[in-house]
Amino acid sequence: MRRQVTLGCVATLLVWIGSLIIAAGAVAGESEKTASPVGVDAIKRLLTGHKQWTLYWDRASRARRPLLGPKAADRSLSATLEFMRAGSNVIGHAQDDQPPYKECEFEVAVGEGGFTFAGCWGSDTTMTYEPEDHEYPFKGRTEGTSLWLAPAK
Repeated sequence: MRRQVTLGCVATLLVWIGSLIIAAGAVAGESEKTASPVGVDAIKRLLTGHKQWTLYWDRASRARRPLLGPKAADRSLSATLEFMRAGSNVIGHAQDDQPPYKECEFEVAVGEGGFTFAGCWGSDTTMTYEPEDHEYPFKGRTEGTSLWLAPAK
């Protein structure tokens, strides 16, 4: 009789553990589908935490990353950006050696998973934060142009 009770307890325990594993898997799968946004404050800290950023852009539809090379014709265009806090807002400053925009300042609208800015170009550009990409953590696309934002080295 003692053996029957022990086997019954073990069977119940195994069913209970199996149920927990299935429930945990369902919860984990659900959290992947509804991943919570990074958050406005985290994006602001990230942008203002680096002294300078490099914004690359390229109209080449094949470019998954900025094209880098020894000659200007071999690489994507770039500009240096700085982000700073102004109260609860973030202001950007761009410096570009390409005419007609040498320097400008612009407001940055920070959201849960990235930010939007007009930059020197005057049209709103949205950059999405991709935390798994440490080299180019912000990416965007506007009017057929791919954009990448990387901490300056």
